[in-house]
Amino acid sequence: MGYEQLVESQLQDAIARGLFTGLPGEGKPLDLDESSRLLAGDNWLGHKILRDNELLPEWLGIAREVEDLQARVDALDARHAELVALVAASGDWDMAAPALARAVSQFEIAARQLRARQDELNVKAPGRRSERPAIWVEFHLQRLEARAVAAGRP
Repeated sequence: MGYEQLVESQLQDAIARGLFTGLPGEGKPLDLDESSRLLAGDNWLGHKILRDNELLPEWLGIAREVEDLQARVDALDARHAELVALVAASGDWDMAAPALARAVSQFEIAARQLRARQDELNVKAPGRRSERPAIWVEFHLQRLEARAVAAGRP
């Protein structure tokens, strides 16, 4: 008996005994979301099954956190841009200095958290395709500073 026949025989026996009935998601179509494919590469379906059964590999959990942190950093960057635009329109840089400093501080904290998780992901990921390019925090802080200066901050 060949390997494929042995596996098929065991599957048919399990089906006959009812071992596959009543499983979570039974009768529902697979949710073939793009993020699963991107995160797991060629093994995306296996990782999706593991995730759906709360058996997600650690590196995929970290990858999800990296995506969430990236969204937070992007939102804080947009918030900083809006704040700079408002202050530039009013011209009162002295009064807005604490708010701008707080926005930069929140951005820096989130960016450093993102960088730490990206580094951890890149160590634990099973291959290069699963890694994420790390954020250069100092560059982005300089970019925020340059944005304020370009808008007229003394």
